[in-house]
Amino acid sequence: MIRIGEVPVSDANVVRSIARTVFDNMPPHKPDAEDYAWLLPDGKRIVIGAYENTSLVGFCTVDNLEQFLDLTHVPDSPPNTCYVSALALEPEMRDRHIGTRMLKSAVLEAKKAQWNYISGHFRENASTKAAVTCFRATAGGIIKSERVRDHLGSSEIYHYMLARIR
Repeated sequence: MIRIGEVPVSDANVVRSIARTVFDNMPPHKPDAEDYAWLLPDGKRIVIGAYENTSLVGFCTVDNLEQFLDLTHVPDSPPNTCYVSALALEPEMRDRHIGTRMLKSAVLEAKKAQWNYISGHFRENASTKAAVTCFRATAGGIIKSERVRDHLGSSEIYHYMLARIR
């Protein structure tokens, strides 16, 4: 049974470990000097996790948009927009709609935090499907969805999405 809930600061090292597993193999990714500090629970950003029994197996991080202004489309976002900076799941946990559940919970938390919009770059296929499903059901609908090539230097295709939070 998978439980979705807020990730406490005390689980920061587990989040870092999952990030290494998921992101380190996505060339040409290079962890920042703080080793994923931009996605760790710190008591300020929203970090939603998926727990199998008591083990954290995935997370979704939503944060203030300002630190991501150098990314494609982000500078064009409306005021009071938050940004999904990570949606990560242990490989053996994929294809079970867990990412969608984490993202839905993150949207609800963003609404509680009084954000008006939510945005993010989602890797084509599973992450994009999770975002489309979630933003149509939980948010107020997708305002913008565009394919992005060379996101963070990756050869994979991403989709930038922006949705209104209702």
